[in-house]
Amino acid sequence: MDERTDDGEIASLRTRRLRALNLLESDVEPSLDALARVAARVCDVPIALVTLLNGHRQWFRGRVGVRISGTPIEHAFCALALRDDRELVVADATLDPRFLDNPLVTGEPSIRFYAGVPIRIPPSLPVGTLCVIDTRPRSLDESQLALLRALAGQADQVLALRDAHWTLERLREHEKTLERRLRDVERAEALRIAAELHDGLGQDLLGMQLSLVELLVRRDRLDEPLAARIAELSDLVGRAVKRCREMAYAHTPYSTEELGLARALDRYCERLREASGRLIECSVPAVLKSPLEAATTEHLLRIAQEAIRNALRHAGALRIDVSLLESQRRLWLTVEDDGRGLPPGVLEDPGAGLRGMLFRAEEIGATLTFRNQQGSGLQVECVLPLPVVRR
Repeated sequence: MDERTDDGEIASLRTRRLRALNLLESDVEPSLDALARVAARVCDVPIALVTLLNGHRQWFRGRVGVRISGTPIEHAFCALALRDDRELVVADATLDPRFLDNPLVTGEPSIRFYAGVPIRIPPSLPVGTLCVIDTRPRSLDESQLALLRALAGQADQVLALRDAHWTLERLREHEKTLERRLRDVERAEALRIAAELHDGLGQDLLGMQLSLVELLVRRDRLDEPLAARIAELSDLVGRAVKRCREMAYAHTPYSTEELGLARALDRYCERLREASGRLIECSVPAVLKSPLEAATTEHLLRIAQEAIRNALRHAGALRIDVSLLESQRRLWLTVEDDGRGLPPGVLEDPGAGLRGMLFRAEEIGATLTFRNQQGSGLQVECVLPLPVVRR
């Protein structure tokens, strides 16, 4: 491999990959440290290292026999092994022109013997070595070399697993970002729908209903069949107005920053009770003692709203009980209904509404539980750990 290429593009790529795995900013990595300890024992040496190299330094992420966390790359035996991408064995560094003037040879720790095997991260990018070091000239037998190679292979696996872990973490963060954007879009759309239902379509229907009522006031001028038909239309339009208001209240995002969770939840239940004609009881304290972040309050309200809407729309509930209970360490938000409960298997493959509730709970570190009640009904319980307030 051309040294300029290694010092340039390959070194830059190696640095980016190691930084993405959070390995350049960390200290000893326990799984790599364990491999260094086994290597020291197998090869009977006082020093064993798992090194990772960026563009200017080698870092010891597993180490036996040294206390420092790394050395400049220009002093690193491992840099040569990485440049050539093959194992390197130096029987006596004082007799090797590549290393005889190295400060690690002429000074502490007085390296004489070195054997290092490159370790890699996918897709086969050399990023460091598993190496053993002695302060006296010596060699390794074939079985020791074979075990050193095997241990380096285990280091490859450790890095591959870490790479997979951080790739998954990045994908999860990306998914959460997309979910947040989707929630923002849904919120904006909910505002638009609520305004259209309440102030647009709702008002138009209300105007129609008032016109029909005015006609009925002059009922004596109408023949009976026509008057009956107008009365029927007035009733239908009235029900449409009521439904529009119900849907508007269901879509309206209340300002939780202004009202707080307890008042916002109480107001939502009150308006929905008036619009739906269902028995929706809300038991909440006048104000919560524990301060909640605005985003946490918003997520809790949305979880409650979704649970209530599901009970009304899908479960055929006639009664819904909503409650907030607070202790020093936890906040319980509970929504219970007398509807049909959740069908079997729905939590294994939840729909958009349930996924949204689960996402919101995860965002705030809460636990969300769904329990079908004996007989009929569903209990949705959201338990939020509260921060400890130091007095």
